[in-house]
Amino acid sequence: MTDSLVYATGLKKEYIVGASPVLVLKSIDISVKMGEFVAIMGASGSGKSTLMHILGCLDRPTAGKYMFNGIDVLTTSDNALSQVRAKNIGFVFQTFNLLADLNVYENVELPFHYSGLGSQQIKARVMRSVEEVNLQHRVKHKPSELSGGEKQRVAIARALAIEPKLILADEPTGNLDSESSAEILKLFKLIHAQGSTIIIVTHDREVAVQAQTIKQMKDGIFV
Repeated sequence: MTDSLVYATGLKKEYIVGASPVLVLKSIDISVKMGEFVAIMGASGSGKSTLMHILGCLDRPTAGKYMFNGIDVLTTSDNALSQVRAKNIGFVFQTFNLLADLNVYENVELPFHYSGLGSQQIKARVMRSVEEVNLQHRVKHKPSELSGGEKQRVAIARALAIEPKLILADEPTGNLDSESSAEILKLFKLIHAQGSTIIIVTHDREVAVQAQTIKQMKDGIFV
């Protein structure tokens, strides 16, 4: 546990649907060390996205224990958790989550709006991240002018810009064609080789096999 960035044991998550409780996560144990690349694989409805939201401090478990970077998520206030996310976790989603009226530079800059960093430091981080995903020639372009693969690279640059301890990617190739998917997976492997800790959530085995470790989910548990 002590050397784990992500450490969870006995995680359960219950939702109330109508008048009935539905147990989405039944008993999850997971440990991810700094620098690891882990894929969580499972069909739709297996609980993997719910688990990702908990690991990303976007939601809390109903029961169990979760430590992120030594912080007890269950006993940490919402305000403190929002700071943990902002400074430590980079998110990459299937739908890119880019703002249509902002260009590439402005989208990557978004996480810094309340960071307290100076403008020159922010600019350096944004441009370094844009260059890492090879989009420096597109910084003034808006999402409507980009391909699907380019949009996802912008999303990855936005995640990288905060220099996170963890990158969480939820179905990052789900909206991409095979060629763009291959480019994004190659980029994730490069980012991991540079020392990043990555957890990818996917239903696609071709995506999962890029990771060092694959954890298979079914009906709210690892199998």
